[in-house]
Amino acid sequence: MNKQTVRDIDVDGRRVLVRVDYNVPIDDDGSIADDFRIEASLPTLKYLLDKNCTLTVVSHLGRPEPGKLKESESLKPTAERLSELLGEAVDFRTDIKDSAPGEHRIVMLENLRGWAGEEENSEEFAKQLAAFGEILVQDAFAVVHREHASLVGVAALLPAVSGLLVEKEVDTIVKAMESPDRPMGAIIGGAKIADKIELLDELNKKADMLIIGGAMANTFLQDENFGGFEIGSSLFEPGEEKTLAKLAEDFKQSGTKIVLPTKDVAVGHGVDDETREEVPTDHVAHQQWILDIGKNSLSEIKKALEPAKTVVWNGPLGYIENSAFAWASIELAKWLAASDKFVVIGGGDTAEFIDEAGLHDSFTHVSTGGGASLTLMSGQSLPGVEALLDKN
Repeated sequence: MNKQTVRDIDVDGRRVLVRVDYNVPIDDDGSIADDFRIEASLPTLKYLLDKNCTLTVVSHLGRPEPGKLKESESLKPTAERLSELLGEAVDFRTDIKDSAPGEHRIVMLENLRGWAGEEENSEEFAKQLAAFGEILVQDAFAVVHREHASLVGVAALLPAVSGLLVEKEVDTIVKAMESPDRPMGAIIGGAKIADKIELLDELNKKADMLIIGGAMANTFLQDENFGGFEIGSSLFEPGEEKTLAKLAEDFKQSGTKIVLPTKDVAVGHGVDDETREEVPTDHVAHQQWILDIGKNSLSEIKKALEPAKTVVWNGPLGYIENSAFAWASIELAKWLAASDKFVVIGGGDTAEFIDEAGLHDSFTHVSTGGGASLTLMSGQSLPGVEALLDKN
């Protein structure tokens, strides 16, 4: 990472504004269902506290309507959980204009998106946030692909450096993409080619083998360049013929091995069907939906990935919202977890099912950010990182 980090500057005794990502699931009773992102921020916060800093911690939660914050959209539960994890009091404030020192070393502000100006990158809002610190420490990796006031605007007003989480995320993902131990394999799932075309182009240049799953695989399978299979009533993207033709030619030119679920698939009669049936890929009936890959296709994927030393994974192989069709994703995750490969898991849905399977600690890196990791893997810049101070 060629940007300054919290280790590169003198923070002793300073007032520090720390942007974190506490966009966590909160149950109806106010309890936090998963505090992974809060725990991920602790190394940076503890580092700063050990340097006798006073902290103002800021985050967003969901997408509230500015000025009409609901109780369910408040960050107060995360402030309470942070206090428990640090063993130190947290002063929770709902007034963004109250930047006066408090009786505790840690202040947390209410949901940033509850005020007008955050998502618009308002200069006035950025100034209000900047009043809380002498330095900005950017540790909200999950949103650094956005151009919001707490990410970009404040960085124009205060010396801005990365926290330990952002440093780790960027360094690990960049290593996997730019200087991987080879062979390098990639697993790409999700619904739409349009959402991941930049990533597919990037992986075509860099990966030795590319596994395509999820509903996106249906779009490939039904195309004549990739087999022209009958996919029944399955979700796919019409109108992508030119994109697929170009991808087919690009893959041919690069020599990247493309693996699709051409052996067998798991089908149902709609996304709510809990009856999993595996059929050969060329025997999908008109009324059936492809919702996962089958055992034989999974064996082909494992065979293709066997020589890989580095693997990046972004997007599940099937419709994991229905447990009947999460099977292939979980089985592949278990297989990779038992290997000695350098495995980087993209955030979002991929990280979610990894966590639910109890495999979070079994990989080299599980990202806290879906959109940010996708952007970085795609070779695009991250505004919240670009805004930080460069290293000399």
